[in-house]
Amino acid sequence: MKNVFVLLLLPVMTVSAQTQSDSIKKRAGKAITNKFPTTRFLDLQYEQFSETDYDSEYKRKDLEEGTIKSQRRFKAAMNVQLIKKPTWSITASARYKLESFDIEKVRNVSEDFQDFPLTKSEDYHFFSTSLSYTKFSMLFKKPVMFNATVTADGSDEGYERITGMILTTLILKKNERTTIGAGFVAFVDPASQFPALPVFTYEHKFAGSAWTLDLIVPRYIYMRRSLLENGRLSLGSAFESEGFYTYTSQSGFANVNSFSRNEVKTGFIYEYHLNKSLIATFRGGVANIFGGQLSERGERRDKDNLEVKQDMNGYFNIGFSYNPF
Repeated sequence: MKNVFVLLLLPVMTVSAQTQSDSIKKRAGKAITNKFPTTRFLDLQYEQFSETDYDSEYKRKDLEEGTIKSQRRFKAAMNVQLIKKPTWSITASARYKLESFDIEKVRNVSEDFQDFPLTKSEDYHFFSTSLSYTKFSMLFKKPVMFNATVTADGSDEGYERITGMILTTLILKKNERTTIGAGFVAFVDPASQFPALPVFTYEHKFAGSAWTLDLIVPRYIYMRRSLLENGRLSLGSAFESEGFYTYTSQSGFANVNSFSRNEVKTGFIYEYHLNKSLIATFRGGVANIFGGQLSERGERRDKDNLEVKQDMNGYFNIGFSYNPF
């Protein structure tokens, strides 16, 4: 589940770049900020998925199958700068997520678990709080950003885990049309599938065109352009990791488990400035779900854990964010 921290790469960079001195901003800040910042003071989102079929396995044996009639997801996030200095800052973040599933046509196909409990509609609450330190400097005469983040997360049952992340990004090239950056992210988390990952960013505005290619590996690839005076349209794909905690007394399972799944969403994003501080976002397309798995809290994913596979389905997301500064 903690692969979700990959998704913090751009937000951390955006918040940090907006807090640096003018000299640093000219060289690095403009490379990673724009009219529609990814990280915002307050962000609210509601997401609805279409109906889809699923099946599950436990210890590589069939467990159950059924239909997810409806899946709904609500997210709220707040980011606050606690300290702002010319070349460094400290930011606090709080996030809440509600996952709701309506499941029907469930059929148990297991010979070992004839009364498996996870076969009904459920609501799952997920919380996290983070403290992040970011510093901008120069390396090899190029702008470099360093970030360290500590995160505690849990559910409505209480806090469950504390994890960490370290990120370094070097801006290799920056001109009026092209920005290139590279670095790595390391996870202080025994449950992470990858202890470290390379990070590559590329942004290029095509000559004589309204379109810009915006790429962050391993996060997303989008073609973007302005649409209407205060709007921006993005077309492409994004990798997202979602998860929550579950609790069960079923024999053979831990009391506290985390469910995580990887989503590749392909479609559109349209953002529109309602006024100087308020942005509305509309997003839709199709979602391919990979690697849904239930594992014991703090343990790495394993093929012997409970795995859930589901068909591709559609989604629609509407959000509002507020930036008073």
